[in-house]
Amino acid sequence: MNIINNFIRNLIQKQCQSWAEARFIFFIDTMKPKKGSTILDLGGAGGNFFYHFKKMVEQLKLKINVGDIDERALAVASSRGFDIILLKENDISTIAASSFDIVFCNSVIEHVTIPKNEIWTCESDDYFKQASFKHQKDFASDIKRIGRGTLYKLRTAIL
Repeated sequence: MNIINNFIRNLIQKQCQSWAEARFIFFIDTMKPKKGSTILDLGGAGGNFFYHFKKMVEQLKLKINVGDIDERALAVASSRGFDIILLKENDISTIAASSFDIVFCNSVIEHVTIPKNEIWTCESDDYFKQASFKHQKDFASDIKRIGRGTLYKLRTAIL
């Protein structure tokens, strides 16, 4: 049974790695970062995504900043050589406008909802949907504000 579990685990890991590589290549091909570009990995936790492609990041001399709400994860990102930004929940308004050439935001917006301390006591689906949508709109506007126009380019490339 252990052999089968290990085989399945390895297969899943290889597939996940393949998807990550495809996403990274898509990112590089679409955004075409110039050498020395500043990138904010928004919600990047320990910086896993860019750390996995460290050689390419170093070749392009990309300056990766990891922004997250998790202090422990940011400590990992810092130990990997990334600059870090501790963020407040659902709020990136403190980051100055046009601070980064590119804002990389992967699987974050769905976590921008109502404040976490309200999640377990919220009893209204309508309130949750409306409040979450407002927070997500504000968050998306701030992403556009702190990037230097690259959100539009990526969005256009995907559409």
